[in-house]
This record gives sequence, structure tokens and C-alpha cells, in this order.
Amino acid sequence: MRMPRVEIKTKLVVVGNHFVGKSSLCSRLFGAPRSSALIVETAVDFFSSETKTRLDDIELVIHWLVWTLTGEQRTDRVEPLLVAGADTVVVMFAVDDRNSFDSVTSWVEAVFKHIPKKVPIVLIGNKVDLRGKKPGCVTKEEGARLAEELSSRYGVPCLYCETSVETGEGLDDVMKSLVTLVVWNRLRG
Repeated sequence: MRMPRVEIKTKLVVVGNHFVGKSSLCSRLFGAPRSSALIVETAVDFFSSETKTRLDDIELVIHWLVWTLTGEQRTDRVEPLLVAGADTVVVMFAVDDRNSFDSVTSWVEAVFKHIPKKVPIVLIGNKVDLRGKKPGCVTKEEGARLAEELSSRYGVPCLYCETSVETGEGLDDVMKSLVTLVVWNRLRG
């Protein structure tokens, strides 16, 4: 007997300050960018990929369309076209850059300003391989606490993951979190 197959198309938007590892993360998870564009002075990379996973006795196929801001961007440059139709938002910061952590809430507000229905969030603290090598790094507890605050404020799940795109640490956890939220989003209708 053949396992039932469910296919889901999903749009993922990845935002965060400059040099936190957004494009590198997307390349590691979804392959090379399919294209890059300049939309109203905002540099954007597009990724598309398909992942297959097993969920109980169901084969789950997720078709990812991923948009990420690249280059020097600001929260006031989040364009409606970039976030329109997003099913999940990833907000990244670098644990060795407290300013990028302090900007997370502004990024979430900027994205949600253009999405009528609030969507789940994956908050990612990247560059954990640098923690302890620089003073004042964001702790895992601070990241988890912010994820709880965002979840409470917006009434959506906000999962926290820590990664090092450089070493590959935590990338499996990010993908599991994304799949979990895609399924959650689909089930809530």
C-alpha cells in the first residue's frame, strides 16, 4: 500500500539586519538563489525548493518560495510586494550583534503592517559559533524570552532556534520548526 501524499505550497519571508546571515541560511536550506531583483530600491533574493518528509503515515511534500531582503536594508524598506501572501516569517539576528537583536521587534512590526492575517514566526539567533568570543553576546535565554514575548503579543506561534550557518549547527532544528509551522498554518485554515 502506498503512503498518502500531501503537497503544500508555502511562502516564507526572511528579514533581519544586514550581515546576520539571511542569504547564507537560505542557501544552506533551500539551495542557490533562483534570482535576485531590485524592488523599489530593496534588494531581494528568491529561493525555491521542495522538501519531502514523513509525518506519521503521510508523505509531506512542501514547495517553498522564499524571499529574503539582502544588502543594506532597513525596517522602513519592507515592501508590501515582498511580504504579500507570506505564510511564515523568519526574523534573524546575530548573537554577536546586540543591535540586530534589538531590531527584531521592529522587523516583525514592519512585516505585519503589510499582512492582514498574522502568521507564525521563527526567530533565529545566528552565529552561535561566535558566542563567548565577543563580549555582550545575546544569550539563548534572551532569545527564547523574546520569542515568547512575540508569540504573546501577536497571538501566533513564535519558535526560537539558534544556528551557526558557518558550521551547520542548528540548521536541522530550523527546518523542523519551519515544517511544524507550515503544517500548523495549514491545519488552522
